[in-house]
Amino acid sequence: MLPSRANRASGLLMGLSVFSVVAMVGGVSAEPGLTRVDRLMYLGNPTCTGAKCHSGDPKTQSGQEIGDEFNIWTDADPHAKAFATLSNADSKAIASKLAITDAASSARCLTCHSADVPEPQRGEKWAHDQAVSCEACHGPAEKYLEPHAKAGWTGEQRKALDANGMRDTHGLLDTSHLGLRATMCTACHLQIDKDMVDAGHPALKFEMGAYNEYLWDVDYVPHWTKPEQDPVNARLWAIGQVVSLEAAKAQVEAWRAKNWEPGSAEGLVKLYAKGAEIAQKHFGAAEVAGLEAAAISAASAGAAAADLAGQAGSATNQQEREIVLFGVASLVHTCFDLNGAEAPDAFWDAYEAALDSEGESFAAHVKTLAAMAK
Repeated sequence: MLPSRANRASGLLMGLSVFSVVAMVGGVSAEPGLTRVDRLMYLGNPTCTGAKCHSGDPKTQSGQEIGDEFNIWTDADPHAKAFATLSNADSKAIASKLAITDAASSARCLTCHSADVPEPQRGEKWAHDQAVSCEACHGPAEKYLEPHAKAGWTGEQRKALDANGMRDTHGLLDTSHLGLRATMCTACHLQIDKDMVDAGHPALKFEMGAYNEYLWDVDYVPHWTKPEQDPVNARLWAIGQVVSLEAAKAQVEAWRAKNWEPGSAEGLVKLYAKGAEIAQKHFGAAEVAGLEAAAISAASAGAAAADLAGQAGSATNQQEREIVLFGVASLVHTCFDLNGAEAPDAFWDAYEAALDSEGESFAAHVKTLAAMAK
């Protein structure tokens, strides 16, 4: 018997998050330097908490639900457990094969399992065991900590500054900029040395729509407010494909530079290239700026899902199969959202069946899923 949909999705993501989590590192950027914040101090998770900050009761401010983000992150977000996983049996076994004495103190591991910033940027309340923390994704809080508590401040800054300006002026990484969000995610979800994979580290993969929905955990409540009346899951998928393509290309070159066989990384390049091609065909753009502004309808999202489902038969391993499946699910879910409908049980049945299959059976289940787009 399959586990419940909520438990199944949550468990899958927790399994992935043992090793592949988002962190504020340089990585590969579609907009070079956008995710790098030098100079400023990382103050630590405790500076974000408190009843009047992000660990109190939720309230509506400037059109968003705020106030309990840290509670949600702590209770439900796998990134909160990222550092702790470095001490489990799997991590210890991988570290041993790589001659790493302690994964929890190794820079190779901390890069993606913590906000591993240079010592001069570490505030008194900062610590590695805060895992992939608030500031890992939102930037060092030194300058924005106090002003961002004022109602409307962040929105005003978004109007006055672009993402580069918010980073340079306030140290704030604006995750509403989906290109920036994808760049941060792929810095860890698609960047890894092959010797780590050979030692037992799971191969990395990424599909932005599903990862933002925590692999379709129907009980998960995100700690951010999703934009209303926007086909956000399809937009996330499309932008994710474009940014992931560049990250995968860089992965190939990095492996070649170290004389590592790049076969599996090259497979991802082909897959993401096809995704970018489908985005261009149905959404009219294959770059971040164009996709941020693209008009996406239920019809175009459904057509993109059908084309992507056509790639299911060419997925050669579980890594590639999941990227295709997650993408189709993101696009079909967009159709339900735009039509004001809930995904029916048949959606989840097809999704779960596809997760447990391969070959022709996998392709058939994915096509069944895509056919649900209206």
